Amino acid sequence: MKCSVFIAILTMFISPLAIGADFSEANGIAPNGQHVVIDGETGEILPNGEASTVDGSPNPGNPLNLWKVCDYTGYPGKFTCKKMRGSPLSGATYIGTVSKHKKDGCGDHYRIFLCVDGCSSVPKIFYLEPWEC
Repeated sequence: MKCSVFIAILTMFISPLAIGADFSEANGIAPNGQHVVIDGETGEILPNGEASTVDGSPNPGNPLNLWKVCDYTGYPGKFTCKKMRGSPLSGATYIGTVSKHKKDGCGDHYRIFLCVDGCSSVPKIFYLEPWEC
């Protein structure tokens, strides 16, 4: 019994770290021209490449986090982000898939997150950069 409780507690702390191995970063452009970056290691969501708070104000010390504002469980899953003022992914639902046309620096078809719902003000596509070839 003690062992299973220990494993359950350990899983809570390791799971977010394991998710970070999916990609090095994801890049997308919102309809308003805002470049949004998701850091694959930390899960930080960086509008215009800079950390921000929930209200959209700059705050490099406390950025939005993919694992906290979205129900992200890993590529190629489906995830939905909470509706939050200032979040560049507010209310959007994405699925993980593969680009049929664009290739990454390794010559492979890009893995992507494709917006399927709530897409009017968020990036339609996030291109996932691989860790290495």
